[in-house]
Amino acid sequence: MLPEFLRQLRERAGLTQRQVSAATRIPLSTLYDYERGTHAPAPDRLGVLLEVYKATAGQRLDAFTYYISPKSNSDSGAAAI
Repeated sequence: MLPEFLRQLRERAGLTQRQVSAATRIPLSTLYDYERGTHAPAPDRLGVLLEVYKATAGQRLDAFTYYISPKSNSDSGAAAI
């Protein structure tokens, strides 16, 4: 799922939510909501997060696959990082 995937990418990048918030100007509470699954980022914000996390092309594709088909992502073949 996208929330877990975003958390994994952030942690792999060695960043805290506070650092990501400072780098992106996305409120800390919003980042928390993204990683909890309470809210999904808009596509442009998802792109910004993936840029900050230095996501590979494959990880970006996986993230947007999760974004557009959240209910079927476990069957989409998208790989964990």
